[in-house]
Amino acid sequence: IGEKFLSEFLKTLSIILFCARTYPSPALRVLAADFFDLSWSFRDAKCAEVRHAALMAIATCVSMVSVEFLIGRASHGMSSFLDHCSAFDEDADCRRLASLVGSSISEVLNI
Repeated sequence: IGEKFLSEFLKTLSIILFCARTYPSPALRVLAADFFDLSWSFRDAKCAEVRHAALMAIATCVSMVSVEFLIGRASHGMSSFLDHCSAFDEDADCRRLASLVGSSISEVLNI
């Protein structure tokens, strides 16, 4: 029950953040950065549904945070985790989403 609640909570916050992206406020980047960090903390959850929701939240945040933010996270193992997850996660949806997030980050960082 806890995993289901957590995954739905992360998905709901992702939707709210996605819908708020058109609102012109500097607070949105702060919210996206904080939500990225919150979601990142669940990246290696035992439950695939929670991992998938965390990756979805991270995907939502990528286009909203600054390049400097992503560079900072990339230097702390984010890229290696996404590469590993996209190749070896036991859940096919998590593998695909990790690959998508990694590609999005690479595109934003031009690497």
